Amino acid sequence: MAPETVLPFYVACDESLSMAEHEQAVAGIVASFAGSLRRAAGSGPARVRLGLIGFSDSAQVLRPLGPLGVFELPSAPRRGTSITSFRTAFKFLLDTIEADVGQLLAGAVAVRRPVVLFVSDGQPTDPATWPTAHAALTDPARPTHPHLLTVGVGDADAATLQRIATPSPPPACRTAGVIDAFTCSPRCSLLVRRPSSKQRSSSDPSGVQPSAQR
Repeated sequence: MAPETVLPFYVACDESLSMAEHEQAVAGIVASFAGSLRRAAGSGPARVRLGLIGFSDSAQVLRPLGPLGVFELPSAPRRGTSITSFRTAFKFLLDTIEADVGQLLAGAVAVRRPVVLFVSDGQPTDPATWPTAHAALTDPARPTHPHLLTVGVGDADAATLQRIATPSPPPACRTAGVIDAFTCSPRCSLLVRRPSSKQRSSSDPSGVQPSAQR
């Protein structure tokens, strides 16, 4: 019997002080994203996992990676400091994804390449250091390197978000309002549905598979 195939999704939300005025917009983005995933997953929502991470000067798991059907937004956002450390977010994502995928593989499942939705309203306060952490997170040599989608709210710097987003799937979006025009559902459906052997490519395989040599 073939192992269950799991696709991990994460939402990484900027929680710096400047995000206070965008709380409703961010909640809408996360809810819309989760809803799009549910629609894309069709009859197999248990195969999709969704987690929520918050970051400012530090980062933490707000909702651990779990079944999409039981995902809920926190009742109140955690508010950080005036610091917006993208480096901290990327390092935390790398460690969290590695740990989560390790646990999934230990449970005899096949894991697709993770996807991260990165949400922020401004420029990082660590412009000199975040690119190195981003490069480590997205290094193709790491089997668990994620797709990065970016959504900006408020006065987010579009050029920075475009640098963060990986080439495929969709490019960075500048404002919260574009989440609906972002056609997330059909795009994500291409990721949620396990590709046939004819659809797989060497540049984007079906994901991290359990290995008998591990």
